[in-house]
Amino acid sequence: MNMQAICGELLEQVDGALGCVVIDMQTGLTVAGEYRPGTPFNEAAVSLVSIASANMFSGKLIRQFEQTLARPSSSRFVREVHMTTNNANHFMAAIPGWEHGLLVLVTDTATSMGLGWMAVHQWIERFADVSSRARNEPSAVASAPAEAEPAAQAGIAANAPSEAPAKDAVVA
Repeated sequence: MNMQAICGELLEQVDGALGCVVIDMQTGLTVAGEYRPGTPFNEAAVSLVSIASANMFSGKLIRQFEQTLARPSSSRFVREVHMTTNNANHFMAAIPGWEHGLLVLVTDTATSMGLGWMAVHQWIERFADVSSRARNEPSAVASAPAEAEPAAQAGIAANAPSEAPAKDAVVA
């Protein structure tokens, strides 16, 4: 099973899930992603969440913070983040064993924090297994769906989107 399929399963299994995104934090690009059609979390939001999440975990300010306050370590200093916006909860966790991998589960605000974190912790090992297999089998990691272009290809700059997202889009 590839990451795209796992995202789809996670989306179907978690009540209130709006989207599931796997991000390469080094590039800010979406590796795999699914969103529930008919919700404010759409393909533009997937791209914006990818960029914002990558910056939260490995942007310039986080790197400075790590260098200033963290003990030298081979592991990532920031491993999990929860963010609540007006329209959604964002549960973000570094994927174990993949230095630049990040899982983001986006849910509606009716979904409890406990359920969101439980889902992330239950499913993250599946993504970790695929990422370790991908070192030997590149086809194990699926590209994002054709309609969800990576942020760079969509013309979205890392710090300033070229155009505002739709009024009802859920953004980080």
